[in-house]
Amino acid sequence: MEDITVAGLVILVFGAAIREGFGWFKQKNLQNSEARLKAVEGAVKNTGEEIEKIKEDILEPMKGRMETLYDWHDKTDQDGVKIWYVRKSLEDTLGETAKAMTILAKNSELQTRLLEEINNEQRSFRSEQIAFTKLVDSLVNNNR
Repeated sequence: MEDITVAGLVILVFGAAIREGFGWFKQKNLQNSEARLKAVEGAVKNTGEEIEKIKEDILEPMKGRMETLYDWHDKTDQDGVKIWYVRKSLEDTLGETAKAMTILAKNSELQTRLLEEINNEQRSFRSEQIAFTKLVDSLVNNNR
């Protein structure tokens, strides 16, 4: 990718330098072919130096930064999920929340069973209370 970019820049700058050189030659109406050749050689040399400067000042540091960024984004956790996209604190919080939900579900189930037992005991007590009340009423009525 970098070679293609550099080659494209070279062609672009070289083409621009040649166009400018020919435009300048036409404008000056130079007749001397040796002077034209030296001017073109100078333009090509300057173009090459500018391309090297661009490569050293911009492309090489950019390449390093892009490789570093790729390395950051390419790291994964033990499940294969990209670490870049999941915060560890969020993952920990979700795990703790799942544990808490499990505990709440177990507590809710226990409370439901206890309430059912209390309800059954109250029904049984109520039945016994009714039977006791009838017995007391019959004893009171028999003693009169």
